Amino acid sequence: MTRPKAKMNIPMTLACVLLCLTMFSFYFTGGLYARYITRAEASDSARVIKFGDLTLTESGDFGTDATPVVVIPGVDLSKKVNIAFTPAESATYVFVELTPGTDWNTTDYVNFTAAGGKISWSVDSTKWTHLGTTANPYVYYCSLAANENFSKDFIANNGAITVSDELTAPELNALSNINISVRATVVQSGGFADVTEAWNSVKNK
Repeated sequence: MTRPKAKMNIPMTLACVLLCLTMFSFYFTGGLYARYITRAEASDSARVIKFGDLTLTESGDFGTDATPVVVIPGVDLSKKVNIAFTPAESATYVFVELTPGTDWNTTDYVNFTAAGGKISWSVDSTKWTHLGTTANPYVYYCSLAANENFSKDFIANNGAITVSDELTAPELNALSNINISVRATVVQSGGFADVTEAWNSVKNK
């Protein structure tokens, strides 16, 4: 007696094959996706920017309080002030805060005189901009782009301080404080609304 052949269940067979293929697909793509995420997280890191070095160099006739400058009618003096900054990886502001002696007078914060105008000097306004909107009116600045080299003198005409030969003995004797003190500061410009806000962030430091 011949037994009837069992019929193949084609839909069930196809379903089993598709299930196996799907499981293999999840296995391989799941491993690739996990490795991709690991690489992305590992490469997502921050780096601190390189900031330059600020130097202020002074030279000339002006001494300390212990050895004050000697003023002679008709003999010019000098005070050369150079501010240098090695390049930074961000844009910056370089500030100079001036403290003039009590004998100096100015109306524009650029040109300074003493002894009735017979002694004079000027800030180099071709290189430095007067900030002009702070509690201390003697603040000046330069804007630097990222990676920009910087070396500029602060006092014009190579630090020249002119002394008239018409300076009289009474005017000379009346002089009490013609010192010129400067302080330099640099700050990253990013994150501030303007240069005044940047100065306010460092002015008391």
